[in-house]
Amino acid sequence: MSAPDNNRPAAEASVAPDASRPVTAASVAPSAGSTRRTSATAPPARSGRGASATDAARTALGLLGLGARARRLAIGVDAAREALRRGVAEAVVLPTDASARARERLEPLAGHRAVTVLIGPDADALGKALGHPPVHGVAVLDRQLARGLKAYLAVADVAGRNPAGGASEGSVALRRASGAVEDRGERVRK
Repeated sequence: MSAPDNNRPAAEASVAPDASRPVTAASVAPSAGSTRRTSATAPPARSGRGASATDAARTALGLLGLGARARRLAIGVDAAREALRRGVAEAVVLPTDASARARERLEPLAGHRAVTVLIGPDADALGKALGHPPVHGVAVLDRQLARGLKAYLAVADVAGRNPAGGASEGSVALRRASGAVEDRGERVRK
């Protein structure tokens, strides 16, 4: 078998070992029901974890879909707010195009509860991954799922908190000055 001539298109190159029979584009093309790849080039190689922004977004949406199936998410602004209020939310995911109402209702409460706010893909993609109409807020209820999402999504800077996810020095000093000290999530009076 000889190598294909580089001056001719791949469909015209002779791939049959029998040189007596001419090869045409029609004889090489796959049938309508075939799923065989016809491209001579391989897909681009991925270089490690989080190779690009689209890969990171796709991975985050996959994790959120798994969390939804495992019932470890509170989907929607009201459900996310309730999870924050009860203290069971480990992180909050807001879409890049979150409504002002969603931001007003979730960010201050997340900042007060020292819960990380993550910025995910747009509301349509978020809703599609979760099997819902466009979603403007999701509370993550599982600690390990929240940790995995933090590796793929950007952390928002919420007022009163630093982007690293902890309470700012000012809010800690304010809590200490008021006499309230947090001990593993429980409020205890001195």
